[in-house]
Amino acid sequence: MKKMIFALVVLLFAAPVWATTVTIWCEQVGDTNQVEIWYETGGTLPRAFGLDITVSDANILACEPAIVGESTAAAKGYGIFPGTINIDGTGNVTHYGSPVAPQSELPSDTRAGLGTSQITVEIGSLYIGEGDAPDPCGLLCTLAVRTDCEVTIAANVSRAGVGVIMEDPDEIPSVVFRPCYVSSFFCCFYPGMVDCCGQTTTAAHYQVYRSLGSPSCWCDPCHCRGDSNSDCQINAVDVLALRSAWPGFGGSYDPCVDSNYDGVINAVDVLNLRAAWPGFGGPGCTGCPPCP
Repeated sequence: MKKMIFALVVLLFAAPVWATTVTIWCEQVGDTNQVEIWYETGGTLPRAFGLDITVSDANILACEPAIVGESTAAAKGYGIFPGTINIDGTGNVTHYGSPVAPQSELPSDTRAGLGTSQITVEIGSLYIGEGDAPDPCGLLCTLAVRTDCEVTIAANVSRAGVGVIMEDPDEIPSVVFRPCYVSSFFCCFYPGMVDCCGQTTTAAHYQVYRSLGSPSCWCDPCHCRGDSNSDCQINAVDVLALRSAWPGFGGSYDPCVDSNYDGVINAVDVLNLRAAWPGFGGPGCTGCPPCP
């Protein structure tokens, strides 16, 4: 019996310590396309996170950290980005970079990045005194997504094993990941959105959008330039669609050619299409992510 107890004690001291549960989850911000990524620890603090974030049927357009730089009493959190931080020869940080790891960076399981459905996030903390330490619960970063989707979070194993590295590197936490859903209530069109043409949508535009049944084409990147069939091109197909919807030719309203979101087809839509027409020196859909 004594030998058995001794063997058990040795095993306990040799095994990793599973002490803390860290929960990582996401939340939609009101009726917008913003998605917040949160953490909460039930014990000691995490030092860093290595996460893969995936959205279904959508693109991740942006990822903004809650803070940038060291954690302080005035701005607590995780603002160190190991994958893209720039440090000069004297040890000074010249640029903190971005929480999104570039796809070109090793290891090989780095996700494709912004403008796609998957990103890898590397984010850590640095602070001096205990009063500057991150809180046990807080915001890591905020995403902007393009359309309705489910957001899932998982560990990037190569960077962080279970997804979280604790301040005590010998401690292996139990990590719980919780997905969230970007509601179809607002879809991807909302007041204050700035489209590819630089138009800022208003509450009146949003009311028209909802009254039309939330047409998905209004969320397409090149819609404001007259791209009626969402193929990221401005061509004869779009001209014919506009003609078919033109009231003067007996056409019926088509929201997919209503490029300025006002609920009518008129000269403004013609001018938007003409301004984008490559044959007149227009840009086509170039420069409208994720269009080429």
